[in-house]
Amino acid sequence: LQLSLEPQRLALCDGGEAARGTIVLRGLDGYSGQPVIRFGRMPAGMFATAAMLGVDTGRPDPPTPPPPLPLPPDRRIPFELAARGAAPGAYPLAVSATDAARGLEVEARTSVVVMPADFTPRATPPGLTVRQGGPAETLAVAIEPDDCFGRRPIRAAVTGIPSGLEVTPTTAVSPTPDAGLSFRVRATPSAPAGRHEIRLELADASAGGRARHELRVPVVVEPPGPAELARAPRIERVEPATLAPGDRATLELTGRNLGPGVTVGFDPDDVRIVSPPIFLSP
Repeated sequence: LQLSLEPQRLALCDGGEAARGTIVLRGLDGYSGQPVIRFGRMPAGMFATAAMLGVDTGRPDPPTPPPPLPLPPDRRIPFELAARGAAPGAYPLAVSATDAARGLEVEARTSVVVMPADFTPRATPPGLTVRQGGPAETLAVAIEPDDCFGRRPIRAAVTGIPSGLEVTPTTAVSPTPDAGLSFRVRATPSAPAGRHEIRLELADASAGGRARHELRVPVVVEPPGPAELARAPRIERVEPATLAPGDRATLELTGRNLGPGVTVGFDPDDVRIVSPPIFLSP
């Protein structure tokens, strides 16, 4: 008997489509008999199916012994291998052909490589600069799937947010890798100036997904820039045009960086503000 496997190397994506191979069995020197073909011990999470042999190692019920195959003629027996929860790595796959009546047993081996379903996250921009009390900046996360990941969803959670920084949303799901993720990062007026870091934990959100990654994004908090007026201050008040003690009026300032900490001076300096003015920014 001569037994061989084609191809000599099979590659599987964990949770992906099955890989196809062929068992080739030939009789030598006028052999005539009924050998039985069996798969060797399968690694955990790997399953073989050979319809011609009635073999399905992925079924929950105990497999029935495969039937003998009369030779001649020579046989080419297709089979499929699938990985569902198998650990990534390289494994040998053994197949044997046994003719107990003639005391014959031959074995053939091939190499099976199980590849993980994985992805690579990338932040754009790779770092952010925000100002204390200033507007929020956008952090985009692109997902680059490998050959086995396909169009699986990705779940993201923001962790380790430094004091004074606000990130929205704190959790998000990208239904497919090409959809990507987007976050808004803002520094409150009380955020300490300097270099900080936010962390994103990303994971394969599909059933049984194993891929996990942590993305660290540096965030530099800068003090607010100098106050700038876009136009002269304006006092809005119903007639009369002059103000008397105790009158109420609205002081409107329009410009940049007019948040907390901005001091408004008056001339003459004995004018007092009883209730604070309203600051308007463009």
